[in-house]
Amino acid sequence: SKRSPGCYSKMTQLQHLVKFPFKYLVVWGCSWPAIGISMCLFISVLLHFDRVTSTHCRVPNVIPSISAAVGDVSPQKYIFRASIGLHCPVVYLLAFCYYQHFKLAPLSPRFQILNLITFLTRCIEITALLALAVVSSTENHSVHEMFFITFAVTSYIYMVMIMVMLRFSRLRPLADQERRSVRLKMVMFVLSLMAMLASAYFFYRHNAYCEPYIYSFYGGMEYIVVFLNIAFHSSVQMDLGQSKCLSIGQDGNLHGSSRID
Repeated sequence: SKRSPGCYSKMTQLQHLVKFPFKYLVVWGCSWPAIGISMCLFISVLLHFDRVTSTHCRVPNVIPSISAAVGDVSPQKYIFRASIGLHCPVVYLLAFCYYQHFKLAPLSPRFQILNLITFLTRCIEITALLALAVVSSTENHSVHEMFFITFAVTSYIYMVMIMVMLRFSRLRPLADQERRSVRLKMVMFVLSLMAMLASAYFFYRHNAYCEPYIYSFYGGMEYIVVFLNIAFHSSVQMDLGQSKCLSIGQDGNLHGSSRID
């Protein structure tokens, strides 16, 4: 019998229980944080400008920090929590895709252990982000700070680990697409790290000297870090995009397929 087109299988097909178009999973998983933060920034500047740009220094600023834009006022905090809630389940799934992608590859035992550690690191990063969305800096500053540090540290550790896995774990030479992916990831990692260090510098300078607009520079670096982080993780399409479909089989495992019919 002729199968219907598209990536979604009928439940009567025995080989797969559920199918997802992989590129749409990537778009879904990576778009929601960008949409949520952009909406929160726009609403905060439009409706609550004085409140979200005010600091203890009482100097003029032009943009709020991310924590001020998404965690202090309504409806922004609910928009951000909703966007992260829609984001996290999919990126957990994408993290598992990476894990299984390397698990099924012919790797040496030490890289199989690194693969598991990489997967767990990514899960901790995602969980810390979810906790950041739930606990704002005004509700519990110390807990929020702990989750932020956890998120930032695991984010950069994961970036390094996934690049190591992509670059050195294979027993064959890298294909052109894989080399481009590693180079692009390296560029985004370096830029993100530089922006993070710049944000730390501006944060210190704002608190030490209370200069006008320095807090806005800090906030601007935060947004750069976030969007570079989103871009880094969206590059999973370059690594696993050959699987046009992602299916969940009756064995409970994920399977990639290059066919979409």
